[in-house]
Amino acid sequence: MVSKRNLLMLIKILSYLLSCLPRKALLALGRLVGCIAWYGLSKRRAITIKNTRMAFGKDDSARIAYQSFQHFSTCFLEFIMAPYWHQSRHKRWLRFIDFPDILSQQPSILISGHIGQWELFPVLALEHGISLVSIYQRVKHERVNQVCLELRRMLGSDCLLEKDEFTRGIQGYLDQHNSLVLLSDQGRGSPRQFMGQPTCFPRSMAHLAYRSKRVVVFAASSRNGSYIDFTFSKPISIRDNESKPAFQERLLTTYVQWLEGCVKRYPEQYFWLHDLWKKNHSA
Repeated sequence: MVSKRNLLMLIKILSYLLSCLPRKALLALGRLVGCIAWYGLSKRRAITIKNTRMAFGKDDSARIAYQSFQHFSTCFLEFIMAPYWHQSRHKRWLRFIDFPDILSQQPSILISGHIGQWELFPVLALEHGISLVSIYQRVKHERVNQVCLELRRMLGSDCLLEKDEFTRGIQGYLDQHNSLVLLSDQGRGSPRQFMGQPTCFPRSMAHLAYRSKRVVVFAASSRNGSYIDFTFSKPISIRDNESKPAFQERLLTTYVQWLEGCVKRYPEQYFWLHDLWKKNHSA
């Protein structure tokens, strides 16, 4: 079994080699790895096709599923390149579109989904003076989890917190002058319709925003040619005398509609490899 130290060394070597590739060559390699994964990971392929068929119908589901494998494989290679994204020759491929100034002026809550290349957001956030606390889901394999944490630190998050760790010390983290980042689209919570299918979205985003009185901004990324663009929603704040249930309903409804619009524009860039609708296999 590979030790943690040897695994990190292997990742560092691979990271360096990937960083030496021209941008177009890296993207081509990502598509090739995705093609290999498509034929090698039969269980994930079946899940992905099922998800895209339920969301878009039979006609285009196989194409979207295949391209999502290629996209995710490219994201994986870019994630491994973490130490080198702060170099100008690589960072120039990342762009903020319609960046809301309020994010660099006060602590906020950024909500994103598993679309585009979400891992690279901290690279540009540093340039805009955003101090980030990222809340993540622990990977079951301990060595892989440690490697992922190390790569995310290299990308620029000031603090990385496992969900359970954040929950235990929630008030202390809310008192700090940091913006919180959550991926909030696949989990338990409030029943919603998403892409025509019943699912649930976490209520934590609304709970945190109401408790801390912080502004909420939705963020998503998309791959456009060689570039990765990060786009943002208009800031959402608590209205005067708005109750927590009313705010929660408004925020979740707005977020689901916004994310669904992003997925429809870039269907192949959503993370369809996860079994989104386990309870709805008959659809």
